[in-house]
Amino acid sequence: MTPTAFVVGKLADRYGYRQFIIAGCVTAFTAMLTAAFSTELWQFFMTQGILQGLCIGLILPVAMAFPSQWFRKKRGLATGIVIAGSSFGGGAGSLIAQQMLGRIGLRYTLIFFAFYHLFLMTCAVFMLKNRPHPLSACYTKTKIVWFDTALFRKPIFWSVALAVFFTVFGYLPPYFYIQLYTMDKLPNLSPSLYVVPAAVMNFSAAAGRTAIGSLADRIGVVNAFFGAVLFSGLMQLLLWNFANSFATIIVFSILVGFSGAAFLSMTSVIGGKLFGVKNLATLSGILMMFNMPGNAAGSPLVGAIFSGSGGNWHAAISFSGLSAVIGAFIILYARFKKEPRIFAIY
Repeated sequence: MTPTAFVVGKLADRYGYRQFIIAGCVTAFTAMLTAAFSTELWQFFMTQGILQGLCIGLILPVAMAFPSQWFRKKRGLATGIVIAGSSFGGGAGSLIAQQMLGRIGLRYTLIFFAFYHLFLMTCAVFMLKNRPHPLSACYTKTKIVWFDTALFRKPIFWSVALAVFFTVFGYLPPYFYIQLYTMDKLPNLSPSLYVVPAAVMNFSAAAGRTAIGSLADRIGVVNAFFGAVLFSGLMQLLLWNFANSFATIIVFSILVGFSGAAFLSMTSVIGGKLFGVKNLATLSGILMMFNMPGNAAGSPLVGAIFSGSGGNWHAAISFSGLSAVIGAFIILYARFKKEPRIFAIY
């Protein structure tokens, strides 16, 4: 996903966004359909690892940058609504898949999802329209600069990039481990309820990305990023660490889903705020490179901490929560470098 997103970001600013969305949709359909007929582990690595990664790399940096082409005043809200689709789809999909797997099995569940996604993606493609920035490479046809050394020399860029880097380590673990945590803490719970916290977290993330995107338009996107990421980290440290009942787990799922997922939709908006919308897909692709360590190693590292500590959830959760808190505070350099007033909208 990540290296593909970097390349796609560069090419999309030159050739337009829509065709890369179409290529990603075709790849997504192919990945799901071929997974339905996979029987060996390596085949699932190919279909749901490599192909699905290519699909996300083709779509995500473009989808993150698309709303900024059309919106300025309500850019945070528009981007939040767009990215919320992934959370809503994840929540609904997990509930639907759980029921279908028990009734029709893995193969036919995957075939259903392949064509279900194809229908939705086809509808989405017809709703897209490019609107390149007048100074973008798409208009000027300047030579593609794969590594903008001037950007890398800006301390503000590194403030944003490192904030994203640390935040991802604390963003994904709740989604990966909340079901296992619930099973461990509440072994006598009905099996049908184990999937509920993850679904609730996804639905709450959809609402949070939209609501916090709207809030970002009012208080400033960097301020919103700091508040949302800090809150999600503190919820892990202060609530998840001590969640021993199903009600508390659900409350945590709602709060961390609402706040934690918003950073992804705000990343491209922060890029537009700090660096302008010219070549925004390129910037989104570059910032996704800083997602890669957390995406690839964040959740496995939390699992390793859990196993290495003899099944100590406090150690694993504290690592995840502290990562988000660190990411929140790192963004403050860019915030106060651009706008030193504490209560300013920025």
